Amino acid sequence: MFNPAMAMLLSACRAVIGAQPLDHRPLGHDEWNDLLIIARRHRVEALLAAGLAPLGVIAPPDIGATLERAVRDNAVAVLRAVDASRAIDNALRAAGIDHLFVKGLALGQLAYEQIALKSAIDIDLLVASSSIDGAATVLESLDYRLAEPSAPGLSELLAWHALRKESVWVADDGRPPVDLHGRLADQPLLIPTIGLRSPRQSVEIAPGVHLDTIASPDLIAYLAVHGASSAWFRLKWLADITALLLRAGPDRIEPFYRSALQLGAGRSIGLALLLGQRLLGLPLPRPLSVELEGDRTLRWLAAIALRQIAVDEPTERMLGTLPIHLSQFFLRRGFRFKQAEAARQWRSMAANRRYRAPS
Repeated sequence: MFNPAMAMLLSACRAVIGAQPLDHRPLGHDEWNDLLIIARRHRVEALLAAGLAPLGVIAPPDIGATLERAVRDNAVAVLRAVDASRAIDNALRAAGIDHLFVKGLALGQLAYEQIALKSAIDIDLLVASSSIDGAATVLESLDYRLAEPSAPGLSELLAWHALRKESVWVADDGRPPVDLHGRLADQPLLIPTIGLRSPRQSVEIAPGVHLDTIASPDLIAYLAVHGASSAWFRLKWLADITALLLRAGPDRIEPFYRSALQLGAGRSIGLALLLGQRLLGLPLPRPLSVELEGDRTLRWLAAIALRQIAVDEPTERMLGTLPIHLSQFFLRRGFRFKQAEAARQWRSMAANRRYRAPS
């Protein structure tokens, strides 16, 4: 089912999260190069590096050196993210703005107990939609500037957030970008109640640095929707949620599944479980596995996701994101959802044309 490089990558990820490795064979040098490319594309280089030793696998010297550099670079990025997150957290608290950090460092600690095992690309920050303007002021005071949407001005920012779940803020000094969320899903019919009113937990990401984030079962439901909304085209998203489920224990998987359905995750949660089982060895109760496999649409969504995982970056291929947009229509059952999703995608395209800078 998997080529040798992908089988090795999945086995390494499984070794880190405590799942049974796949059968894999020694790689030739070209296959090692393929493995590096795949790991970089899926942003799981740190998981690959950590998982090789438990497998008893030693990379060729040049491959090992390249992988070590990637791990060091990620560690530096993680430290920058810790400092930036602490500064943002302190500034928002001082401004009296309620907020949560989603994914990112807090998730890395919860999933792996080591924040450096998760790639540090950006900081995802959730505030109430009514606090977008206040949070924007805080970010500007910390020398962040708005990058997406490209149109300046508060009215344009608020108009963007009415259509999209997040805006993107960047700093010019190497700090990670901030994705400022006013809600957690672009489609309001998915997980509509998950947000600032959800159960929360404080996670220590570094000595003396605590960030508030969503607690499970809401966290599991959110991660499922986040991954499914992009057809799981990055393996790191699946590794995160699978690691969380494995840490919770096999007896918690089905209750989390049922809770996610109640929270409005639709087929997203079943898709996460099916992919976790097939790719990362997530053990599912037999009746639940039969239930999920019996949903023909869910199997079709899984096939789309597996293709997205196996191919090059979809955002860099002509029409590469088309299967992703198509799959979004089927994340919940019923005509009303499909109608709402068609309207959302149309409005989103209009917003992109109006507010995004030309590429």
